[in-house]
Amino acid sequence: MLKEFNWLRANCSTVSVNCKGKEPEKVAEWQSRAVKFEEMCCSVIQMFTRLSNSANRTILYDLYPYIWDIKSIMSMVKSFVQWLGCRSQATAQFLSGDQEPWAFRGGLAGEFQRFLPIDGANDLFFQPPPALPTSKIYSIRPCYPKDEHAVYKICREMYSEGVEELPFCGEEPDLIGDRLVGGFLNLSPDYGFVLEDEEGICGYALGTVDVKPFVKKCKMSWIPSMQEKYNKPDCQKDLSEAESFLSNFPSLIKMDIHAKVIDPSVAKSMMGCLLSSLKANGSIGAFCEVRQADKRMIDFYSKLGCFEVAKMEGFPKDIIIMGRIL
Repeated sequence: MLKEFNWLRANCSTVSVNCKGKEPEKVAEWQSRAVKFEEMCCSVIQMFTRLSNSANRTILYDLYPYIWDIKSIMSMVKSFVQWLGCRSQATAQFLSGDQEPWAFRGGLAGEFQRFLPIDGANDLFFQPPPALPTSKIYSIRPCYPKDEHAVYKICREMYSEGVEELPFCGEEPDLIGDRLVGGFLNLSPDYGFVLEDEEGICGYALGTVDVKPFVKKCKMSWIPSMQEKYNKPDCQKDLSEAESFLSNFPSLIKMDIHAKVIDPSVAKSMMGCLLSSLKANGSIGAFCEVRQADKRMIDFYSKLGCFEVAKMEGFPKDIIIMGRIL
């Protein structure tokens, strides 16, 4: 599996949608090997499920930490391979291999970690097993256009959590989604992942590798279309850009998971997938915008390694900027 993963990431440029001079045979080979690799990953996850449901609890408690560890890394690797096969732009580079040996875990999980772009993000790979073994499985995959409605639903539900009633929710049900995630889904579709359980989508992780052209696209197309949709006046205020800040944190991210998901490891895996996709295309840092009053999201991002960046000109005073170096 290590050999296959290394081959898939080394030859992923052959399947980029915008790749010039595509060779059908190489594309078919990559896709075929990717499918087989995903099947192997699913076999590992199936092994975890079978062990978790084993009647022999003694063996279960002895082996559970190890199988949990490999299951977690394989879930992240599987999602990354799926992303490699569906993105529209060729990957710029894989910035891995520059970490000191002590930065990695040992064993097979550590070897797979070395092949991911965020190989040194140990906090995201450190996912302790729960005190009581569980067979609950979540899957992470790239976000597709068909997922927009479900992502909007999660966004709306989590935004309104703790609020008895939103006055505009009935008349304009898409307003929150359009405001918070619509731009990502429509203008930066290459950098999105969704979290699924047996009931459907229960989380999302979205991003854009370079916020500068993203903001320009928003001003040119997304914002005007939203002003027309919601009959709003033209926006006269022009937000300034902190050049020194964006040179260190060029990527913008947005992530949330439904409150029903109680497993803290899935948030780390989702963040790992999103940051891997951003770093694979040359990003060196990412940031997110959080309302100062939203303690839940501040705590959520803090647990994922994001730290508050000093306030700067150009950002609203009621918004906290949290960043993370990749």
